Amino acid sequence: MWSYSINQESFLSLTLHYINSDWKLCNFLLDIIPFNISHTGINISNEIMRVLQEFNISNRIIALTTDNESAMVVCGREIASSFDNEFSMMTFSHYRCAGHVLNLGVKQGLRLVDAAVIKNSTYYMLKRFVELEPALNLLAADDELIKSLCPINSEWTAIKKRPQDTLSGISYLTMGEVCLIYIGIQSHLKRFEENDNNTQREVAKVISSKIDEYWEIMDKNSITSAILDPCNKLEIFTDETNARQHIQTIYEIYKKRANSSNSSFTDQKQHSPKSARRYFYNFEKKQVRHLPMK
Repeated sequence: MWSYSINQESFLSLTLHYINSDWKLCNFLLDIIPFNISHTGINISNEIMRVLQEFNISNRIIALTTDNESAMVVCGREIASSFDNEFSMMTFSHYRCAGHVLNLGVKQGLRLVDAAVIKNSTYYMLKRFVELEPALNLLAADDELIKSLCPINSEWTAIKKRPQDTLSGISYLTMGEVCLIYIGIQSHLKRFEENDNNTQREVAKVISSKIDEYWEIMDKNSITSAILDPCNKLEIFTDETNARQHIQTIYEIYKKRANSSNSSFTDQKQHSPKSARRYFYNFEKKQVRHLPMK
């Protein structure tokens, strides 16, 4: 949802993400809807459902990603309820934008350090600092004191590269990375919470508190995605018991979905061996109880 400030018009945009027959992640803008009524969650969900029905793709939607505004939370809940009533679609999920959560946390922290009379003063300070990198490196080459105060290469990279860059990608899957990135950020913030510098300590506490507030909501889905991501698997866990608990949860999800799929096809005499439902049904029947740990 975005608004045009000059004439106060509002628009709701819908972007569709899908995997094609060649297993390539694709996306395109499905529709831009003029939105001149109240921005309530119910009104937004009604418009989204109308567009999905117009294109006859309601039964193909498995997830919705939005920001964390209260209206969008209600919207996700309403759409999930509609899908469940119409299609018995237990697989639908509403995801909160991870980049937006991180942005909310940073905004909370910046309130403590930004100059009250200059909007985005910290951002402009860092922006100017990056612009001065070549000059600072020249000064540091001739002065050991300046060199000791200048950022090292990895710190310059940290200033320039934001986690949102990774979390906001549209040409690759990001859900499997959310858990790893957030665990790293939370660990980093915890170290600053123990810092002797009062300002750094307070900023870290505020950001960490805001992120933790949303992390409880995002945790389950992101951990499941991380485990199923071949790049991560069990790297996010330091405790084997905790890892096994989450893996067992995934087994239970497979079992529930397989049973649901099987009951939906009781009248069919044959199943395609290549179908996804049949695969997970067979997988559940194997009842794998032991998974080797790294």
